Amino acid sequence: MIPLSKALSKSLIASASVGIIALFVTPGYEGAYRLSKWGFSGFALLLLSGAFLFSIKKSPLSFIPKERTLFIAATAFAASAIILPVCFTPFMVLHMAGALRLLMGLSFAYLTALALEEKPAYKKQGIIVILALGAFCAIIVILQAAGLKFLTNTHFTTAEFRSPGTFGNPNWAAAFLLPLVPISFALTGNSDNRREKLFYNVTTLLIIIGTIVTFSKAGILSMIGGIIIYFLLGNRLEPKVRKLILCAIALTSLAILIFAGINDYFLTLPWMRGRIFLWKGALFLIASHPFAGVGIGGFLPSYPLAAARIINGSSTAFMPLGTISFMHNEPLQIAVEGGLLTVFLYLSLIVWAIYLSYRRKEDLSRGIGAAIAALFLHGLADSPLQLPATFMLFWFLIGWMMSGNQESISFSGHKKRLQHRLKIAAFIVTILIIALLALTQGVRFTLGNLLWTKGKILLSKKNASGIEALQIATVCLPEIGQIRSDYAKGLVAAGLNSEALNELDAASKLYFNFDDVFLRLNILDKISDQVTVIEEWQGLSREFPSLVTPHYRLGLIYLEENKVDLAVAEFSKVLNLNQESGQTKLFQDNTLQILKNIDDLRLKPSSDNTGNKAD
Repeated sequence: MIPLSKALSKSLIASASVGIIALFVTPGYEGAYRLSKWGFSGFALLLLSGAFLFSIKKSPLSFIPKERTLFIAATAFAASAIILPVCFTPFMVLHMAGALRLLMGLSFAYLTALALEEKPAYKKQGIIVILALGAFCAIIVILQAAGLKFLTNTHFTTAEFRSPGTFGNPNWAAAFLLPLVPISFALTGNSDNRREKLFYNVTTLLIIIGTIVTFSKAGILSMIGGIIIYFLLGNRLEPKVRKLILCAIALTSLAILIFAGINDYFLTLPWMRGRIFLWKGALFLIASHPFAGVGIGGFLPSYPLAAARIINGSSTAFMPLGTISFMHNEPLQIAVEGGLLTVFLYLSLIVWAIYLSYRRKEDLSRGIGAAIAALFLHGLADSPLQLPATFMLFWFLIGWMMSGNQESISFSGHKKRLQHRLKIAAFIVTILIIALLALTQGVRFTLGNLLWTKGKILLSKKNASGIEALQIATVCLPEIGQIRSDYAKGLVAAGLNSEALNELDAASKLYFNFDDVFLRLNILDKISDQVTVIEEWQGLSREFPSLVTPHYRLGLIYLEENKVDLAVAEFSKVLNLNQESGQTKLFQDNTLQILKNIDDLRLKPSSDNTGNKAD
């Protein structure tokens, strides 16, 4: 289907990169789920920009994609997300790292559009490559779900499988596969060749099965939504029928949401309770920073403030206790981090891309538009744009929609030739900037990930040189809070408590983790006076009254100071709390034993100086 002579074309580099990023495996590495894939994404963009540089004489005569309105919409969204928060964000390290990532996505879309414009056939060929690699991803997912141990963590034997490289989570697998379904439908319906049609049918079946076996509720619903949108974008429906179907779907969805909301149905679903809590926190942050947001990536360190406001001092309020990585809602996260104008531009980009796919009246364009819509739908309940494979897929699809057919332009005359040379010079500068960005991202993510892994392995073997590796990793990836947390643990093991506190403070500006909070208080217990430690634990218990650990630790501290009544009061709170965590029962069992010992001491008769029992 694709001639070998075209194997090194820029369009195939762009399309193959997307699928290979999804398949890229680095088992055993600390950040293998995402960091290694971000590094590979940088190198893929570097390869693509290099291909443009080495074929500059054959570069397009127009250096702006043909669908200029979509290119402007994408650029406006990226510019708003990057520029607006700069003067307001307290999390500049996170924001700048997020800005580099967003620029990498926009650059990938830009170069993809230009690459696809070189020949009309490249647009279809690029999609076929992604579908073929997507089918291979689906096979891996199906085998993992069937119990294949290769690439699979043995601790997870159910359908909720996890892999140390290709897909670390079934929801991530679904996020990559689901937008490919409407594209494969488009190719199937537009092919007259029997072999091609068989390939498309098999590919479609594999990708659908692969999505279903992930048991990702949002993924399966988004896949169905993408298929429906694909058929609604077609020309076979009368405009009145299309509008009627859209109204029926919208009203039905609204009725279901209202009914479920009134009856608190979503709160009974374990996978939705945490998301709803995060979304409430997002609304609080949007109200606090409506214009410019908190900066790209700023949701994570802002989360504890929002969580405390939602809990509002209630010891029975629910809140997720695990480490929060995403908001599980793309529009809300964009609004929180970039402000309302930025999320408006993001929605405009999505709507305009879908409208263009309808206006072109081509099956493949409809499939691409439906794929973008499916990714958007999935982004209402998850965070596909926070993951490397789906992030690059999204920008590839946007680039595909930006592309058009190049028109031949004659440059006769000295003035026109000079203009063309100036355009080429500007294009070369642009490509060099993109290449530098790509190289920076590729090197720092790859090196930082390797050093993080090396540091943790060395520290687990009591080798102090692991501290140095983690220190360099924090320089490579200053936006990854988990690396700073591990670095702080290494410093604690080396007895450098003050330095560890500084690292934990830096980590708290990057993400939020209760384990880090507890570690910080444990360090304070070693280097500060008892009054300060008690005040810190009391402050944490007031902020998050449903936590068991602060009350348990306060009880132990009071017991050491022989303040038995205060200790008993704190231990009683431990027994009355219903925190949903694995440690709750352990703390409560220990608390019962401690209270029993206290009661035994109180009931034990004391002796007088003669050794006789007192009355």
